[in-house]
Amino acid sequence: MTTGCKDDQPAGPDGGTDGGCTSSLPAPTLIQPFNPTPYALLPIRGSATGARNVTARGGAGNTGLFPVESDGTFCLEVRLIEDALNNLEIIPLDQKGCPGESAKLAMTHRTQAGDGGVGSVRNVSKDGPVSASVQPTQGALSAINDGNSQTASMLSFTDVDGGDTCDSFAWIKLDLGKVYTVSRVELRWAASHAKCWSLLVSSVAAPADPDPQSGDWTLVKDEQNGDSTAQNIAITPERARWVALLLYEDAKSDGNTTETFGVAELSVFGQDPNATPGPSPDTCN
Repeated sequence: MTTGCKDDQPAGPDGGTDGGCTSSLPAPTLIQPFNPTPYALLPIRGSATGARNVTARGGAGNTGLFPVESDGTFCLEVRLIEDALNNLEIIPLDQKGCPGESAKLAMTHRTQAGDGGVGSVRNVSKDGPVSASVQPTQGALSAINDGNSQTASMLSFTDVDGGDTCDSFAWIKLDLGKVYTVSRVELRWAASHAKCWSLLVSSVAAPADPDPQSGDWTLVKDEQNGDSTAQNIAITPERARWVALLLYEDAKSDGNTTETFGVAELSVFGQDPNATPGPSPDTCN
C-alpha cells in the first residue's frame, strides 16, 4: 500500500524516484510499440492519469522527465541498448515528484534496414579494386581498403623540385563498383603521413587519371598542413564511382627528392542513391 508524499519528504534528484516518497498514482497505460524495433531511440506513448510527469528506467540509461499533457497522455523517448532485450520501467510522478506504480515493458532492439541495408550509409569501398600511379615499396595496394588499419601500403615517388612545394603528386584510386552518394571518408596513416594531400571524386564511367585540373574529377578536400592523426572527413554529398587520394609532400620537410607515404586505410562511406529507403525513425516531436 502506498502512502502520500509529505512536504517534509522532498523528491530525489531524478524527480522523486529515489527521494523516499511515494504516490497512489496508478501504473501508466502504454500503447504497445512495434517489437522488435530497429530504432535505438524509442518513443513510448500512453496515458498516466493524475500524473504531472513520467520518466523511465532501464535501457541504455534512465531518462529525464517528460511532461504529461492535460488530457493525461504522454510521449517519452528511451535510449535502448542496441541488439539486446531491454527491460523498461515507466514511472508516473505526481505534482510533488513522488513516483506512483510503474508499468513494465520489454523491448528488443534489432539492427535492420527496410531495404536489406543497401540504402544505409556504409563503407562502400571495402575490398574493392585499388590502383595507383606508383607501385608500393612495401605492402600490397589491397591493404589500403581492407578494413584493417593494422595493414598498410608504403608508396614513394621522386619529387623533381626537391623542395617542400605541394605541386607534384602520386595518386591512389578506389573503384566503388557503381555510383554511390558519398558523404564521408576516413583516412588512416601508417609510418609516414602526408603534409599536403587532396581527395577527388568522379562519377564518370571511365575518368582520366586523377588530377584536380581535370573536368572528370571534383575536388572535395585539400589539405596543406596535414598531421598524422586519424582523418574523419565529412563532405558535401557527391555522386561518385571513383575516389582518389593525391599525395604531394610527406612531413619530412628536409628537401629530400623522394616523397614517402604510408597509407593504412582509406574508407569511403556512402549509400545507394537508387535504393528504397527504410522507414523514418519515429520521435515524440
